[in-house]
Amino acid sequence: MTNTAGKNAYDKPVKISFILPVQNGLSLLQNNLCNIYPCAFEMVVVLGPTQACSNLAPPGGTSLDGSEEIRSFPDPDNKLRIITGRWEFEADKLNAALSYVSGDYVWIIRAAEMYRNEDLKKIQFLLTQHPTISEVHFTRHLFSKVMDLEIVSRRLTEPRNVYRRIFRRRQGLCFERNMTLTAADLLNGSAEPPLILEADQTAGMGLRLYDYTFLSPLITAERLMQDTLIRADAAEMDAGQWYEQVYQRWLPGTRAELEQIAPVWLGDPKARSQPYLGPHPEVMVEYARTFDLSGRPYRPPYTMQNILDAAGTIRDRFPSERIEVLETGTIRCYHEGGQSTRRLSDFLGSRGHITTIDLSFYSIRVSKEMCRYASNVTWIYSDSLTALDTMLREGRRFHMAFLDSVNQKQILFEEFRRVIPMMIRDSVVIIDDAGITPDGRGIRTDVPAQKGHLVWAFLRACQAEFHLPGSGTQLAIPMHQDNFYRITEALASISKAVSQVQQLPFG
Repeated sequence: MTNTAGKNAYDKPVKISFILPVQNGLSLLQNNLCNIYPCAFEMVVVLGPTQACSNLAPPGGTSLDGSEEIRSFPDPDNKLRIITGRWEFEADKLNAALSYVSGDYVWIIRAAEMYRNEDLKKIQFLLTQHPTISEVHFTRHLFSKVMDLEIVSRRLTEPRNVYRRIFRRRQGLCFERNMTLTAADLLNGSAEPPLILEADQTAGMGLRLYDYTFLSPLITAERLMQDTLIRADAAEMDAGQWYEQVYQRWLPGTRAELEQIAPVWLGDPKARSQPYLGPHPEVMVEYARTFDLSGRPYRPPYTMQNILDAAGTIRDRFPSERIEVLETGTIRCYHEGGQSTRRLSDFLGSRGHITTIDLSFYSIRVSKEMCRYASNVTWIYSDSLTALDTMLREGRRFHMAFLDSVNQKQILFEEFRRVIPMMIRDSVVIIDDAGITPDGRGIRTDVPAQKGHLVWAFLRACQAEFHLPGSGTQLAIPMHQDNFYRITEALASISKAVSQVQQLPFG
């Protein structure tokens, strides 16, 4: 590709006019505008339903989720324009916006389509260096209802699933009434062949679109009705059946069962979800920090509040000390409900420090992204027992321990054994997913996570005090003097018995 830019290309980047056709999806739209604002010359939000999606808007209104609130989006540089109305086709929405834009290029972005910051800059630089480019096409990362699972299908790279998103603006530019966003340059016609940056070329540069449509039930419904995301001819059920029987029931815990009987994406009957280990646009990490799986503002579950209450008690008990917290098992995925590392970090602030251990590099990376503003967290990439043995040798001491690593009773008990000698007197140890009945007398059989059974049995045997703040899902052990004595004596007896057994002449 020949460089046809002038010598001042670095100083004068091309002007990009973003057009965002929107009906619902306020939370994603707000994040999207934040994402593109720095490189936008102007942004035109076209708000309102098409004929196919009119039932997803109130009579005389534009959206069901209050997307009209985008009018209050901070716009210090006066880049944002909002057009409202009703249109027959989505192409009509785009063409309505064209009369308001004046940039060098038009970039179409739907509410749930995101790009990484560095990719936005690369694309703007590329267009500046090569201003004869007429179109830019993208393949996409298509995510399921959670950011940790990507939909895989060979058909995503087929022409009808390649997204045409950037068009050089010229007089007469308009969008045809088809859902592939084909641009017709009426001024040039066929006299000048277009210079298209194809999807395989952008993918080769590492430039991809990140499609989070499935995170929003309303946006998913819109795209089904417009037949722009999912093709019903690829499966034995129509779009409405798929939405009710698959999409609404789909969760990380049910995906294996559902994907045995129906595709996760109707564009391919063989489409399946798999863990996504790559990076996300920075703005989507912030989205995961702010909203839950249903797109509502995030609220920590009551079990997390129990942990914060315990941390508050410890903080008040040691008013002149920095609270040292040990955690085994950090934030494992973007949709995790508790987000314990982040919540403890935010809650304690400068009064505390969290040491969190995890064997998964991916979990540590997610945790660091979710705790991006934290300066009081240390991450250790290791299995918990090796890390705890090292801390024991170093003489580490903790005011609070939160044990939440693998769902294995024996591992949790071994963590417990190693943690106790490091606990400061009047501290607290909490075990998550304990699997104990609320009365503390038995084992719950109605929950999958039951990793606290051995610790619970041990505490009962040595008559140590414990509490069940999470109706049996959590086990809290106060380390006052009597409890500390009972537990350490019992653990010493176990260690002695194990040592004697190991010395027996077996065989």
